[in-house]
Amino acid sequence: MLNSVKNYLKRSSFVVMMCAMPMAGASAEGIDLGISFDSFRAFGQSATQQAAPRNALPTSLMWSDESEQALDAYRSGDYAAALEVWEVEAEAGDLVAQYYLATMYRLGRGVRKEPAMALRYFGMAASQFQPDRTHVDEFSMTREAMFWVAYYNSVGDEQAGIERRPAVAFRLFTITANHGHPGGQFYMGVMFLTGEGTTQDPKQGMRWLHLAAEKGHAPAMARLGEIFWSGEAQLQDRARGLMWYMLAIDNAIENENPEIFDRAEEMLLDANDDERQVAQGLAVQWAQSNH
Repeated sequence: MLNSVKNYLKRSSFVVMMCAMPMAGASAEGIDLGISFDSFRAFGQSATQQAAPRNALPTSLMWSDESEQALDAYRSGDYAAALEVWEVEAEAGDLVAQYYLATMYRLGRGVRKEPAMALRYFGMAASQFQPDRTHVDEFSMTREAMFWVAYYNSVGDEQAGIERRPAVAFRLFTITANHGHPGGQFYMGVMFLTGEGTTQDPKQGMRWLHLAAEKGHAPAMARLGEIFWSGEAQLQDRARGLMWYMLAIDNAIENENPEIFDRAEEMLLDANDDERQVAQGLAVQWAQSNH
């Protein structure tokens, strides 16, 4: 039975996939951070480990030749060579060094996974965020860094010494969301729905989830699917809930989001023939209208 469900999902997915969805943007004015990033330079290090920057943060975020060479080493898998350069360059204000060191510590790539160190370097990179930055890579890295600072403040990590601060997370997610980050928009939607870190506002929650879904953000699509399927914060519409899950599996990576595929199978097994047929039609229609 499960094999037949998977085959159905594959057929439905193919039909939807033929109508490609764009990366639509969302723009709005940013808000004041309401948080100082100065502390991130020392966060996660002992007094003996802290290194003073060689100079003030550069007026340009362009990275050094050494850092660019380290990036080549990183991309080739030579993490040790990249780490040796970036540990120095990050303290001098080099954005690439700060961002990629944070990523290495977040993923455990060439180093042990250390959330505190990841947060430290993401915080340093996020402090260089400028919404009018014209260099695409610089803008993307600083916005992504701010997203991860928000994420760590949202979930916390007691063992790593990271306190949960939902209100701080909400402020930072707001900035990333207002500047088009689908992950930020997703978390904004969730926080408005739950009222964590902000005043509960289901209407705003649905708005932000839809904005993230328009960018092909699979977890946002799945969350919308749950909302319509169950009738939470919305009139129940099981066919539309299944539609969102059909769209979600088109945009999800199975080994990264197995729960989305598992839940889609559960819904499909529970749905009747009419609901499946309506869901597939709605999915194709949505994909076409967002092409």
